Amino acid sequence: MAKYICFIVLITCSLALDTPCEFGSPLPSVFCGRGPNRQDCPSGYFCHIDPLDRFAVCCAQVLTCLYNGITYHTGDSFKSSDGCNTCGCNNGMVFCTERACFDVHG
Repeated sequence: MAKYICFIVLITCSLALDTPCEFGSPLPSVFCGRGPNRQDCPSGYFCHIDPLDRFAVCCAQVLTCLYNGITYHTGDSFKSSDGCNTCGCNNGMVFCTERACFDVHG
């Protein structure tokens, strides 16, 4: 009877970033990830945990978003520019639903 030895190799690639924080540099010397040595981020920061769990750093919160010349705050929701979708502001990023719009007055 023949014996087979199989090897499965998984290669994971990730984008190298200059900084893990989208806006600015991480807070130095604070590990906010998982485990017994974790710390809470101070007020004004949030814990950014790498999707591959390689690091966890405190990044500055951005509390406003700019959309179509209007400033919104984190937690705000508003109509998108197409008039039929809804957007929201979360930590400096605008997120919108992507439903198809139909002209009912056609």
